[in-house]
Amino acid sequence: MIQGLGRRGDPKFAPTLRAELRGDRHNSALTALAQLGDESVAAELLQLSRSEDSSDRSLAVQLLSARNDREATHELERLASDPDTQVMSEALHALQARSPELVARLAGHAVREAAPEERADVLSALSDLKPTLSRPLLEAALSDTDDAIAVQAIQALGNLRGPASAQRLLSIANDSHRSEEVREEAASNLRALGGPLVRANTALLDELLEPEAQESFVCNPN
Repeated sequence: MIQGLGRRGDPKFAPTLRAELRGDRHNSALTALAQLGDESVAAELLQLSRSEDSSDRSLAVQLLSARNDREATHELERLASDPDTQVMSEALHALQARSPELVARLAGHAVREAAPEERADVLSALSDLKPTLSRPLLEAALSDTDDAIAVQAIQALGNLRGPASAQRLLSIANDSHRSEEVREEAASNLRALGGPLVRANTALLDELLEPEAQESFVCNPN
């Protein structure tokens, strides 16, 4: 019912919803009031964004994203450094149209400073930022000492497509100092892209992606 009142968009329901802020349905009432554009919820949103519960902070990002005031933007900027990967990612996605330079800086810092066991999740969460913001992250991740991270970056670059991705993948496939796994992944993604670079480097790709020779099976009648 509370969600329905918010969707109705009628401000006459605001007093009823404000009363619900004091009960167990606080977040639903807050969401409905935000949908109504009720300015009285600003303090409640601030409190929600400072909650110890990451799901509360995630909701705060969602509601703050719909506001264009400076205070909302400031809170989103703070949440863009949240210790929870999901909250951090959601805030950065919300900010990418408002403060792309800040997003680029904070996203790069998040990937660099992530614990080894968390780096893959952080990179995955940020790989679908706008290409102008995600590509530098992926380029940096190509040099990661963990081959699994480099492979993840290769796959994401392949998804971005375009000549810049193709050229970068070719350079990785050509790099004899990289592991066989990384070079093969780069070659596979490059081949999937197609285009002139693939046609010009058919021999290299065939060499890297050639199926392993299988020993012929000889049936022993005895």
